Amino acid sequence: MRADYKQLSKGLGWFSLALGAAELLAPRKITQALDAQGHETLVKAFGAREIAAGLAILGAPAHAERVGSRVAGDALDLGALALAARNSPRNPWVWGAIGFVVGATIADVLVARGLKQVPDAEETAGAELALPRAGSGRATSAEPAHTARGVAPVVG
Repeated sequence: MRADYKQLSKGLGWFSLALGAAELLAPRKITQALDAQGHETLVKAFGAREIAAGLAILGAPAHAERVGSRVAGDALDLGALALAARNSPRNPWVWGAIGFVVGATIADVLVARGLKQVPDAEETAGAELALPRAGSGRATSAEPAHTARGVAPVVG
């Protein structure tokens, strides 16, 4: 069974939108759970970043770079959570959040790598619509199909 990386990418896009909305709408609850009161503005900024990433991915789900931008965001999240863990090392919510972000990072990396290995359907479709170069072995508008393949026409 082969993974459909474009569908997985769309799932990550929707996930980003949902996570971003939660961070924008409930930053106080998030900071309280992580013992990080006073950092609500940072949580909101992370939420805006997640929404931007989600919209970018949903706009072009086959582009690995857009999913890769989530990896950079995950690094920021892990940095902030490392500080929260240093300040509150026994808080299970902090460690749960770290585990969650590590899992999301793994998914992001795997999907981005998978997208790089699968040719973009829009690119391959565009390549077939383009006229081939002369001498490429394929017929051009000025060259009949039978001569492009080196086959002489049948004269009846």
